[in-house]
Order: sequence, then structure tokens, then C-alpha cells
Amino acid sequence: MKRMSWLVFLFSSAALPVGAQQAAPAAAFEAQLAAIQRSALPDVDELIAALSRTSDAQAQLDAIKALSSQMGGRDSSQQKKIVLALSEAARADGNGVEVHEQALEALGRCVSWFTNPTAAADAVETLCAATRADDPAVRVYALRGLVTASRKLPTCSQDLEARLTGTALDLSGRDQPPQERFLAFMALGNYFNDRGPGILYYRNDLLLRFQSVVLAPLEINLRDFYANDRDMRLAAMRVLRVAAGLYQPDGQLRLRIRQVFQGMANSELENDAILRQFARSCADTIRI
Repeated sequence: MKRMSWLVFLFSSAALPVGAQQAAPAAAFEAQLAAIQRSALPDVDELIAALSRTSDAQAQLDAIKALSSQMGGRDSSQQKKIVLALSEAARADGNGVEVHEQALEALGRCVSWFTNPTAAADAVETLCAATRADDPAVRVYALRGLVTASRKLPTCSQDLEARLTGTALDLSGRDQPPQERFLAFMALGNYFNDRGPGILYYRNDLLLRFQSVVLAPLEINLRDFYANDRDMRLAAMRVLRVAAGLYQPDGQLRLRIRQVFQGMANSELENDAILRQFARSCADTIRI
């Protein structure tokens, strides 16, 4: 029997293509390695239990740190549990501000790491909602989470992409606090850079908001733009440059953005040579 088993194995292996013979052990090894890595991770349920203990803020913060540092090896069901627990920690009135803040930042990292689309969507929804919090510190950490999330947004619905884009646009207006406005531009720029500005093509309401909140103020008065610090100006310019890639049959948006960049390149108000050169480069490379 042993001789027959060996012959069966020999001939069945020989019948496989060389690539398949090599791929099978490699796939088995990767599966074993992934299982070993998962077994070495801290227990999710224990960390979530610690996170729910509102009487021990330090234990909550330690749990958030542990969850944040070991996101890559979690399976789909664990990802949903983690996002739910972090969302509850970010919203719970019994938690301190620091727990709210760290939970929100961790949710941003979840979006970048997790493969479960439902978990990632829930994280984005929590972050967008938290940008409306009464506490300015919570709003800032929610935006920091969105900045991280928007760098690598997983495949998701157009509605969710519109939610993120609309939130960032609403918070990039001139009447917003400077730090929040800067982070909103960063999130918008990251999203456009990762996915392109196509959401403005599919959602005319977002295109109109982009034009009224971001573009029109620059067309009306550049002096207000130069009242901002360098980082803010660069973040806004980055958003404009990527948005200029939006396809429109008449090319009107690209034309308007190019004219703004031309004004920046020629403005005596710009005291930074690098930003002036960036504006000139953008104006020269935008094709109508």
C-alpha cells in the first residue's frame, strides 16, 4: 500500500505544471505563516473588554494602542469587531477626551489596513460624524483620522466616497478654524491623489461645492489666500492641481484652475519661491 501511495503521489505531482508544483508549497507556507501571525496577536475580545471599561482610562488607551499596532493580521470578523469597539469608544459620553481622540485616530488607520469593506465604511462614517463634535479637539482628531483614511481608501460605494469628499469640502471653507481647514485640505488632496477627482464628475452637487468653497474665493481675491501660512497654501494648491485632471467636455474647470495658478505665479504677494514655481509649473502643464 505504501508503494502504491508513493506511485500515485509521484505521477499526480508529475502531471502538474512546474509552476503549480512550486506554487502549492508556497501557498501552504504563506497560509501557515498567516495562521502563526494571527495566533501571536493579542486577543481581540480581551482588548475590546479593556476598551469598554470606562473607569480605567489608561487601560482603554493601552487597548487602543495594542489594537492600532496589530491591525495587519486581523481577519474579516475581527476587523468588524475592532471598528465597532473603536467607534463606540469614540462616541461614548463616559470616556475622556483622550480616549475619544485616540480612538478616532485608530479608526483612520483601520481604513488603511482593513480589507473588510463594511468595517472600513463604518470607520469613515464615524470619522465624518465626529468632525461635527462640539469639542474642537475631537474635531481635529477626527480630521486627522480622515487624513490617514483618505490616503488608501478601500473599494467602497460612491455614496461613501461622496460622504468623505463632502465632509472635507465643507470644512475647507474660509470660515473654518485654520487647523481644521488645513486638515480638510489634506484629506481632500489625499483622496483626489489616490482616486482622482472623478467623484466631482459623477456628483454635480460636490462639483458645485468645490467651485463655491475652494475655487471661487481664489478667483475673487488672492490676497485672502496669502494671509494663510505656507502649509495651508500648499495644501490648497495640491487640491487644485489634482482637481484640474477632472474630465469635462468644455474644459471650463481646468481653464478656471489654470487662470488661478497663473495669478499665483505672477502675484507679488507670494514670498516663497518654491510655491511660486509650483504655481507656474501647474499653470503651464494644465491643458484645456
